[in-house]
Amino acid sequence: MSNILRPSVAPRPGLAPAPARLAGALAAALLGACSPVPAPGPEEGGEPTAQGSIDEFAESLVAMTARRWAGPRTAAPTPEPRPEAALRREALSGHVAVHGAPGVPARTVDAALAHAEAFIAFLHAAGWAPPETDGGRGGSPALDVYLTPTPRLAEAAPDVLDPVAYLDRMHAFARVDPAPGDLEACVVRGVAEALLLSLDPAEAPAWRRATASALAYRWLGRFACGDGAQRQQQEPQRGWIAEAADEGAGGGVVLALLGEQRDGGSGRFLRELWQLARQRTWEGRAEGLRAGPDLWQALEALTDAGDRRLEDLVARIGVARFFLGAREAFGAPPGLLGLGDDMAPPLRFAIPFEALPEHTAPSEALGPYGASYGLVEVRGAPAESRLRVWLRGEHGVEWKLVVTRLDATGRPLGRLEATPDPAHPRAYLPVELTPETTHVLITAANLSHRLPDADLDDPHV
Repeated sequence: MSNILRPSVAPRPGLAPAPARLAGALAAALLGACSPVPAPGPEEGGEPTAQGSIDEFAESLVAMTARRWAGPRTAAPTPEPRPEAALRREALSGHVAVHGAPGVPARTVDAALAHAEAFIAFLHAAGWAPPETDGGRGGSPALDVYLTPTPRLAEAAPDVLDPVAYLDRMHAFARVDPAPGDLEACVVRGVAEALLLSLDPAEAPAWRRATASALAYRWLGRFACGDGAQRQQQEPQRGWIAEAADEGAGGGVVLALLGEQRDGGSGRFLRELWQLARQRTWEGRAEGLRAGPDLWQALEALTDAGDRRLEDLVARIGVARFFLGAREAFGAPPGLLGLGDDMAPPLRFAIPFEALPEHTAPSEALGPYGASYGLVEVRGAPAESRLRVWLRGEHGVEWKLVVTRLDATGRPLGRLEATPDPAHPRAYLPVELTPETTHVLITAANLSHRLPDADLDDPHV
């Protein structure tokens, strides 16, 4: 049910698919574990027998696969008490139960239950597993949603870590404020966040909120329950996840576009992303949960295993965000149909061809993967004119410059890209203005200097 624009982008000639870094590391480890081990010779006091070779091979294999992981740890979410409830309704499927705080009308509880059950059925049809049992902590094994006042309108709350699950897992419940007008959107967001917290309790909350927002859009066809999506678009210089508006929920816009780019909006890509990032803390949980691989690492691995690098995908998403919402410059704007005009990101400059040259001075900091936009109207340009675009960026940061030719309806006609060397962050793109070109969109994006981490501040702004 997604209406997200799919920009037409021609593949770069001669660009071979990059290898999957995580997959390559795993393959190397397996090859190392399976390397034949020579039997001890007579000088070591051993006998060159077949049995000796097998024993040494077995010991080597055990040593290579021993539990010696020493990566980063993150504290497990702290269990929270369940809210007071005066009314309870449970779905016939047994997957979800809704609890109403004192004063919440029964009709509101019933409506919330219908919304939650329909959304869980949608996720199940898209390949997501149904909610795991929580041991009856809310009165039954069902996922519990509590309608109670909460500042975030909808959020997941941790209960306790699952002591028997093979992969790290946590019992969780959702808190949803019954007061906002869009009860359905908030229930959907709350259910999605609770399912994701249960699936991977070690993942950063910002990733959980962004993914829940994207899944809510998949089901509802709109971003709602808070203004995170609108704020993210109005401040396109923000980073994608940790720096996103509404404590990460604004990143749902980017993830919705990302899913459209990768799987046509089926939801399969987001599901695979979360499954790839799951892990098992078999060293003991007293020092926290294993924090790797995280979703950024999973995203890089899945992207590099496909037909392009993550940095190239960042550029495509940056351009696609420009087309969200309506713009007066185009008669029939493409994009996410049905979204408000406030989803269109602001322009750094918008000038006619006759007003060139235009020089922009640094006035805003771009977060990792954040973008900035300029628009040049070229209707009045002489025949066979050329527009010249320069980028001069801060040293030590990787930049991306993308120039896109548009027609009168805002449809992309073609694009050019440049990725300057961080040591010499300058780029130049000449744009031939064809007769059907009415506007030229200029997009600059910050590719940072390393893969982001939603648990850490990024200094490359």
